[in-house]
Amino acid sequence: RTYPRVTTISVVNSAGTLSLTGEILFASVPITDHGFIYTSAGYPSMTNTLATVVSLGPATGTGKFMETITNLTSAKEYSIRAYAQSADKLVYGEILVIKI
Repeated sequence: RTYPRVTTISVVNSAGTLSLTGEILFASVPITDHGFIYTSAGYPSMTNTLATVVSLGPATGTGKFMETITNLTSAKEYSIRAYAQSADKLVYGEILVIKI
């Protein structure tokens, strides 16, 4: 396999602040970027212009990563997932949905 593998572990809501956890499970090539992508409108992907990307930059090897998101609109449903990017492949984790 010449591309990374990533999973979306959890999304926890605490008074409108989301704590996100993802994990890089496999990394046989350098990871040039990783993080989370989320949206309240449509599918969370890099091609969705309404989605927000939370980049954590390059990663070295496998392991968990976390981020916190604030200032979200209440009473909305958000679709969130982790991602990892190598030089030639972008991969996504599972989509988790949460209502604020």
